[in-house]
Order: sequence, then C-alpha cells, then structure tokens
Amino acid sequence: MSTRRETYDDSDAAGRLGLPVAAWRWAAATGLVPPPDAGPGQWTRATVEATEPETLRAALLVRSAHQAAEQLTVALGDPLPPRRSAVTVSAVARLVRAGLLVQLSDDPDFPVVHADQVAQLARRRDLAAALDRHVPLGPDQAAHRLGVRRTDLDHLVRLGYLTPTHTTTVKYPAAQGGPTTIPLYNAQDVALLDTVRPHIDWTAVRATPPGRRSLLASLDPVTPDTDHVGLDDVALIAGVRRTTAASWRHHADFPPAVGGTPTRPTYAHTAAVAWLLTHSKLTIPAVPAVPAPATGEAPANTSAPDVPLAQDVPAVPAAVIEDAAAPLAAALTAVAALGVPSLEIRITYSATGCTARLDDGRAPYWQVVAPTLWEAFWEAFAAAGWGIGRRYISGGGGLRMNHPSTFTRL
Repeated sequence: MSTRRETYDDSDAAGRLGLPVAAWRWAAATGLVPPPDAGPGQWTRATVEATEPETLRAALLVRSAHQAAEQLTVALGDPLPPRRSAVTVSAVARLVRAGLLVQLSDDPDFPVVHADQVAQLARRRDLAAALDRHVPLGPDQAAHRLGVRRTDLDHLVRLGYLTPTHTTTVKYPAAQGGPTTIPLYNAQDVALLDTVRPHIDWTAVRATPPGRRSLLASLDPVTPDTDHVGLDDVALIAGVRRTTAASWRHHADFPPAVGGTPTRPTYAHTAAVAWLLTHSKLTIPAVPAVPAPATGEAPANTSAPDVPLAQDVPAVPAAVIEDAAAPLAAALTAVAALGVPSLEIRITYSATGCTARLDDGRAPYWQVVAPTLWEAFWEAFAAAGWGIGRRYISGGGGLRMNHPSTFTRL
C-alpha cells in the first residue's frame, strides 16, 4: 500500500505541478512561493498544491549561459574597452556561485539563468568591477588585461608580484598532453599591478619588442619577509604627499611596522595595500588605460586554455534576442517533459535569427537524442512564427531559426 508524498524538493514540486524545475527554483528565489516549510529545500504538500502553476510558468524567462555571456559582454561596451575580455560561460557560472544570478538548472558549469536578472546585472554601473571581484583570469587573460607579453607576466609571477588564487584543470586529449592544471589570478590584483608596483617602468616593459629579453628578468624575487614599503612608497602608491601618508599611521588599524627605523619605518607591502583599499585610499581601475604590446609578437591567446572566451559576435538586433526568449523557454520545457538527457545546447545569434546546436558531436548523441531535441525546438519556434531555415544532420546536429521579420510567407 503506497503512502502519499507529504514533502517535496524543488524537482518534485515542479513535477507535481507539471512545470520545469527552473520555474520552481526561480519562484523560490523571488518569493513567488513560500519559503521551504518542511526542512531545508523541502515544501509540504499543502504548499505545493496551493501554488498556481501558470503564475510560475509566466514568470519564467530563461537565458542560457551563452546568452547571458553575450548580453553581459555587450553591456561592457561595444566595442569592448581596451584590455577587457569578453564575458565567458565560465564567468556566468562564477556569477551564479557568487549569488549574483540564480541557478535554474542542474549543470553548474553551464547554468540556465533568468533573463530579468541578467538584464538587471547588465545595467549595473559597476558591472566591470563585479566581474573583477568574482571572475578570475588565466595567464593569457591576465597578460591581455595588463597589456604585457605572456613572458612578462611569467616574470611578474616569478618575482612574487602576482600569485595565483587557485587553479583549474583543463581536460585536453591525450595527444595534446592530457589534463593540464592552469593557475588563475584575481582580476583585481592584476588591475592593481600598475599602481602598487610603481618602481617598474611599465611603459618600457610594454614597449619591449618581440623576441627581446624582458626588462623584468633582471629583478630579484621578493618574499613576504622582504616585500616591504616605506611611507614614501605608500604615498607614491596612493598618489598623495608623504606627510599625508605619515598621518595615516595614527589610525588604530594601520599596519604595524615590520622594519626600518622609528623615523623611517617600513611595512609589509600586502598589508599596506590592503589598508589603502579598505579605507578607499586606492581605487581598483576597471579598465587599465595602457597601450597594446609591441607589434610583431602574437597577442596573448585570451580564449584558451585558461577560461574559454565567448567568440566575438556581430551586432545582433535586440528584437532577435527578446523574441527568441519565449520559444526558447517553451522548447526547453518540452525537452524536459520528454525526459531527454540534459546536454549542452549552444544558442548563437545573428542579425537574422538564431541557431541551436548540440555541442556533443558523438554519434550516440546526435543520432539518437538530437532528432527528439530538435523536434521540440522546431515546434516551439514555428508556433511563435519563426521560419526554420536549415536542419543540420551531422556534426552534433542543430537547427537554424529565422526571425519572423526576415522572411516572407508565400
């Protein structure tokens, strides 16, 4: 004899109401449904059955990680500001982990997020700063951001001026060396290097011709025990007079002296910079105003292998993205209802429409899963008045959808 289910998690609640789980998760994050009342992440039967499913369905307007990345990239500036890289799918995933976007899917690496939240984030004046706080840079991206060659960045790491905050593993094929560990750097640390290391002739470093020895190669590394600054250095970093920097010593939380003399004390470089930041004596530049590296050397590869960058995309009419949102949500809902495995679907946009592709090109996927997948997309977009331009048969499968404004019905 079966017993009635009395508690539901987000997936069970969505299934009970015939909704995609993303709809329930968004409702829970925005207060459209009451907070869990049967334990962490659990709702009672009464709460679930009292919920109006159509209200939740109407509130769901999703964006894939690729769509969100493209929208945030455009928000940074068109064209991108100097030394700024495009927002990536992995960056969107980190914004989710930071709590700036709500995760509506089960894949942490390729999250589905809500369109309204993405739009709100894109409108923030501090978007660039928010990205710097939460999205690290790989070595090539850090060199690109700083405006130096990769070999110069390697020397900055050797010198102890830049330290990885953590690492990531890229799973290359065995023929390409297999899994490789890549260091990741805090973008704020990279942006501050010009300011906090004023003794370096950054103009000369950036002007070093390709193939020439780095001007940083002759410098000796520092350690926490030797990386000290005096008040003259603190004043230079903060852009103030020495007398002003000397007056900061009277603050109760100013770092203690670690060396020098009573009249000319020295302080730990890291502690001094941290104090300047905490007390708003130092501003992290959102975009370093630096020239490009000398021509002739191949530019730093900002798309791999660190954190893959979104491809540069041509201008896309806002109507194409907005009008695709509803049929895209309907297609994803239909896919979920059919029980099709959760796979990565790449949505790209152009001036005339959008294309959906299945990234996994292995035959078992595109021969078995793709036909069902694309049928759901076909029906959803056709119902919204879109034209189906082309169906891709191999290479992972895919579907091309033309915006209603771009074709004429006969």
